Amino acid sequence: MRKTTSHASKTPVRRQLRTSLSSGLIAKELTIRELLEYLSPALLDDVGSCIWPPDIFAACSLMLQKSGGYILLVSDWPPHPAYEKKPKRWISDVKKIARKWRRAWIGSKLPPFEILRWWECVLDHQSLPVGEIARNYEVCCALLELSCAYRKLRPI
Repeated sequence: MRKTTSHASKTPVRRQLRTSLSSGLIAKELTIRELLEYLSPALLDDVGSCIWPPDIFAACSLMLQKSGGYILLVSDWPPHPAYEKKPKRWISDVKKIARKWRRAWIGSKLPPFEILRWWECVLDHQSLPVGEIARNYEVCCALLELSCAYRKLRPI
């Protein structure tokens, strides 16, 4: 009698990740690092790799959506106590950061300090399972602010 092995054991890791992402399932073992490797290994090179805003937006939005972190953050808005009484100031500040990011991107320079700090926070938590991101408020905030900064990119 011939032994059979499960289909999953024969499937390359990349295909397993694609299957779990498209089906809406994120295995507890899938870490931020593995997800970033799947999307674009360049995202893990160094903090300066976040100069390409669309990649950052895609990665951050996917992690927030798959982890449930987005729902957590918008249910307790704004993301920082400093903006509690003035949430419109948060929007204004994010727009300023987005403009700086756009200028840096066009000029082939490093992104602004805030972008680097937020991305560094994400990279500092590479071993965190994607399913647990919603339990880490600091990472959730960093992901949301990166996503929002990208969405606020405007022509100079």
